[in-house]
Amino acid sequence: MTEVCELAPFTFIWTIENFSPMSCSTITSPSFIVGFMRKTKWHLEIKERNEQEGYCCFISRDNDKNKGPRTIEIYFELAVLADDGSVLTAEKGQGIFKKRVSISNSLEMEDSLWQRWMKVSPRGILAIRCKMWKNNASKWMTVRHDLCFARTELRVEEKNFIWSIRNFSSFSHLKDGIKLQPTTNDEPTLTFKSLGDEGQ
Repeated sequence: MTEVCELAPFTFIWTIENFSPMSCSTITSPSFIVGFMRKTKWHLEIKERNEQEGYCCFISRDNDKNKGPRTIEIYFELAVLADDGSVLTAEKGQGIFKKRVSISNSLEMEDSLWQRWMKVSPRGILAIRCKMWKNNASKWMTVRHDLCFARTELRVEEKNFIWSIRNFSSFSHLKDGIKLQPTTNDEPTLTFKSLGDEGQ
């Protein structure tokens, strides 16, 4: 990637309150508009890869309908910040974005990162910084430097219930356990497993 100035023409800082590595599979930031990039609309996404690979964060262009160019080439940098603003990890990339297109140059967020993050961010606030530069062969600097902030608050929903299992003794050695189907599609499926007489 071509070297660019540290002070980007546009910087977006997204803070997520009450975050934990087990929060949810996908978190999407509020959309933001980058004026000097012909008022194109963007957002960030944090997605869970799987239990072994952790999370990744990537930048995505929104559907601007009839606004903005059909394609636009940009340089960008994604970073995770500590509470004091220092960078824990960062990833630079570039790409040509069409509408509703994300870029594969994602910021990897593995277990080692979460261990460091929990030490320096005890309040549970995850801060993601996105810097953006437009591809211009002759000019990397602009007089104006825009800074945009967004905040997302995650809340925990707590539910209590009584689960009555008929003929419980006949299920004591059932390997797959007993599944409780959720009442809505966006809730996880609960599974009850018995260890049996030997405790194994």
